[in-house]
Amino acid sequence: MPAVGRLRLTYAAPTRGRLATGFALTDENRVKELGYTLAEGRVAGVEDVVPNPYEFNRTLDLSAPPWPDGLDLPYEVPRVFYGRVREVTAGDAEPSAAPDAV
Repeated sequence: MPAVGRLRLTYAAPTRGRLATGFALTDENRVKELGYTLAEGRVAGVEDVVPNPYEFNRTLDLSAPPWPDGLDLPYEVPRVFYGRVREVTAGDAEPSAAPDAV
């Protein structure tokens, strides 16, 4: 993270699969810097491909897709990602940090 609201990604060359045969990293596309915002707030709904409900409490919005420039994918590359932050319980804490049992 070079600055607040900025994310620097450095890519490794794919070693196998479809991307390895049709894409080459160069000095021009090996590093990409993006702007981002990370916001709290509930996002819920039902997936459109299969009717599975989802619920997230964080949204990461990138200024550009996170894949290297020049990478040709057969689908639209997303810029918005969602995540869930699990609530921490006493059982998750380090033993020295956990509250004393009564």
